[in-house]
Amino acid sequence: VGAIIGAHDAAGFSVSLLCVILGQGLLGLLGRDRRLPEEAWVACLYAAGAAAAVLLLSKDPHGETHTMSLFFGNVLALGQTDILEAGLLLACTVATLGPWLHRWLWLFVDPLSSEVSGVKSGLWQFLFSALFGIAMTLGIHLFGALLAFSFLILPAMAALLLSSRLGAVL
Repeated sequence: VGAIIGAHDAAGFSVSLLCVILGQGLLGLLGRDRRLPEEAWVACLYAAGAAAAVLLLSKDPHGETHTMSLFFGNVLALGQTDILEAGLLLACTVATLGPWLHRWLWLFVDPLSSEVSGVKSGLWQFLFSALFGIAMTLGIHLFGALLAFSFLILPAMAALLLSSRLGAVL
């Protein structure tokens, strides 16, 4: 929904980020319920957001064009500013994840031992989720949902299928 509202200017991008942060807060609350894995809640919120996006776009006279752009994007129409924004986001992501890569891996591979050791895993997970949400908001704006999620999932799946060693996967 945030991607539909904007990301074409600073105000629209701010609203998109606000939607991401609110979604992360909601996931934080729902993720405490141990009856379902957090991934199930992510999928439910994604489906609800996609449905809300279609409802919002159905009232727009150019809704079909916006829907096609949202889901499929138009990589060939990217401008220099779009590419610079993506590069800046990549640099910020690497600068955030790089220095603490071992801690991130520890938190995601063995969250129980990291909590026992005194690491505030909830704060680190929120930081990662917020960074992920910002990256996906910009990625969906630039490439469309289909290509953004394909770039997110397919390389990791291929790496896991080709190697069982963590160093090779990274």
